[in-house]
Amino acid sequence: MHCYDENRKLDESRTPTAAREVINAIMEADMVVLGPGSLYTSILPNLMISDIGQAVCETKAEVVYICNIMTQRGETEHFTDADHVRVLHDHLGTKFIDTVLVNTEAVPEEYLNQQKERRVSLPSEVRLPRIARRGMPSSVV
Repeated sequence: MHCYDENRKLDESRTPTAAREVINAIMEADMVVLGPGSLYTSILPNLMISDIGQAVCETKAEVVYICNIMTQRGETEHFTDADHVRVLHDHLGTKFIDTVLVNTEAVPEEYLNQQKERRVSLPSEVRLPRIARRGMPSSVV
């Protein structure tokens, strides 16, 4: 089932659902890894499918979020690792992430120079103490 009618207009009465196999895989997993990827255009859209979001929140698996090393202009500019986690928790209405993987090393200059041509902004800022104070996961690997 798709969410568009025959004229390619969004049919808001249709709600996307996940295949039962996807939900079963999430529920039976030892670990669910989210990311890396664009927060608002890759990760959240999948979690906004209600049965996927619910499964990720209810699974007994460890839920790991891999934070991007760079922010994205117009999307996550000036976001810290804590901001990424906060947005995910806010959208799903619960704290479901167990571990956050963040880069704590300097981003190589040659990579930064390559990214200037793309829609990338600055290296993501690591704020693990702030995450821990908010009762959020604070693992670094």
